[in-house]
Amino acid sequence: MAARGSVGRVVTAGAVRRRPTSGCTGRRASTPFRSFESPSRGAGEPGRYAATFETRDGINSVTSLAMKRIFSPSLLLVTAIILLCMPCVGAKPHIHQIATGVLYYMEGGTGSGSINIRTRNRTLEIDYWNPRKEYGFKDEKGYQLGAIWKVSYHEEKLDPEEAKDEGRKTHLVLDSATFTGRFDQSVKSGNEFIYRHYGSLAKGDYQSAYNDLSPSLRLRQSYESFVAGFRDVKFLKMYPVMEGPNTFLQYAVPDNATEIINNSAQKVVIDVEMNKLVKGDYTYYRFDLIRVGDKWQIDKVKKLDKK
Repeated sequence: MAARGSVGRVVTAGAVRRRPTSGCTGRRASTPFRSFESPSRGAGEPGRYAATFETRDGINSVTSLAMKRIFSPSLLLVTAIILLCMPCVGAKPHIHQIATGVLYYMEGGTGSGSINIRTRNRTLEIDYWNPRKEYGFKDEKGYQLGAIWKVSYHEEKLDPEEAKDEGRKTHLVLDSATFTGRFDQSVKSGNEFIYRHYGSLAKGDYQSAYNDLSPSLRLRQSYESFVAGFRDVKFLKMYPVMEGPNTFLQYAVPDNATEIINNSAQKVVIDVEMNKLVKGDYTYYRFDLIRVGDKWQIDKVKKLDKK
């Protein structure tokens, strides 16, 4: 047993995730927030264009004026900016949007990657780069699944090759993220339950792991067959260092293997990528967790055709 908006793209299971690229050819995707600003100049200083031109002998001295200013520092700066931005001329300005929702998934950790944010009525898949703007993240807790984020994002066009591969013309790009300090407790506790379950299996505590199953699931699988399915499985161990966004450093197994699919107060659906837990196992499983009293139990497990 084991284990993914519109401007916003609705995320579906099995969606291929790719490193985001800039929608503007000729600009580095790793610096999406860079801007340029020309220094201001006062009246009479080089680089400031006069409202009128003097004439001499009835001939407009435009040419003379242009020649005098052609090497001025501000003109050179403006020319450099125009040349840098020429590939983007004609591009529509980005429309920035704001959303607040629950962190369902995060790929890439402190590098480039993507996040899933569940709002009231949809799941947004948003790509991000570093450096990125973050606020309220005092420690790793803000990166746990179930954390409530406020995000600013915009839509960009994909290049033709990526658009063809992904079957879409645009993607969402993160501008900034703020951790509100709050959590969706059903997502947070359900996600932690899954890691404790696999931690018990990794330590050989099969009885505790078997007790995580609901009564109906235990009726369909005996304790003996359950243990036989895991006795020879060698789980990867959690290293005592900070690795990635979901590192709580309290489980016996890595904790970057899950993605929340949906949730309510009494039920959480979670996908588990087994390759993050067991080397060489590329299987995905979907867990249906149900709340019984104040505890979660595994009520259903389904193997997914997901790569």
